[in-house]
Amino acid sequence: MNLTQLRYFQTVCRHGSITSAVEELQVSQPSVSSAIRALEEEFGVPFFERQHRGMVPTEEGKQFLLLTDSLLEHAGQVEQVMREVSRQRRALRIGMTPLVGSVIMPQIYESFFREKPDIRFHIREAAQDELLAELASNRQDVIIVPHIEPLAKELHTIPVLRMKMACCLAPAHPLARRRSLRVEEVKDEKLVLFQETSVQSQAVLARYVEQGLTPNILLYTEQLTTLEHFVSRGLAVGFLYSNFAEGTPNMAGVPLDPPITAQVSVVWREGGYQFEEMEAFLRFCRRFSFRQS
Repeated sequence: MNLTQLRYFQTVCRHGSITSAVEELQVSQPSVSSAIRALEEEFGVPFFERQHRGMVPTEEGKQFLLLTDSLLEHAGQVEQVMREVSRQRRALRIGMTPLVGSVIMPQIYESFFREKPDIRFHIREAAQDELLAELASNRQDVIIVPHIEPLAKELHTIPVLRMKMACCLAPAHPLARRRSLRVEEVKDEKLVLFQETSVQSQAVLARYVEQGLTPNILLYTEQLTTLEHFVSRGLAVGFLYSNFAEGTPNMAGVPLDPPITAQVSVVWREGGYQFEEMEAFLRFCRRFSFRQS
């Protein structure tokens, strides 16, 4: 005996017909018939009289229905209670790329988690392709990532910030005081870029390809300080979102022409289970004005 069999039995009793029960349950007729037969065989008594007008519960069937109603009601209560317990104990899992995290995370902590200290959360920084894979396999509830092109259709997004790309130069570089520049103007410079899978690096390299240029890549790095050290000493140029370049005194950030703009979005899966803490976080992201500081 299991809950599925009991639900099938209860539905047949209510309708007096397997056909009508099948329509409500949206299952196959053999599944319902097999469940009823299995219950009758398990307890050794008939639960229905098969009549021309339909199926009428026997006395044994009526007694079993009373017990079934009670059991299913109790099972529903247990399920509801355990869902509430799960919601109370569940931590909100948030993933974000390192650069975006350094802009977004302090604002989230200051304006959301500090006001809601009862919400437990786990935050992980990782490359964007890792975060998207973790979201797809339900190892993250929400991720915050930049993107230039629209994300996959099965993903829901809340746009929270737009960031423009800038070429990062040493302050003494001849182009450092320009209002904008094209990649052709730094085509012979050595480049320090973030991971090959990062949105900003892919966008910059695509711009080089569009112009028929071959980038002179010195190294890829995961550290902002590494890029800063190479650029500030005039050893290479780099590409960062403008807010990072402007906030670093040892580098000059010159906007690209034509501009490259990334949209930063909060992302979650379509059809994923949205528990109370996650819903509260998504409401916060929809109404909060994130800054590029």
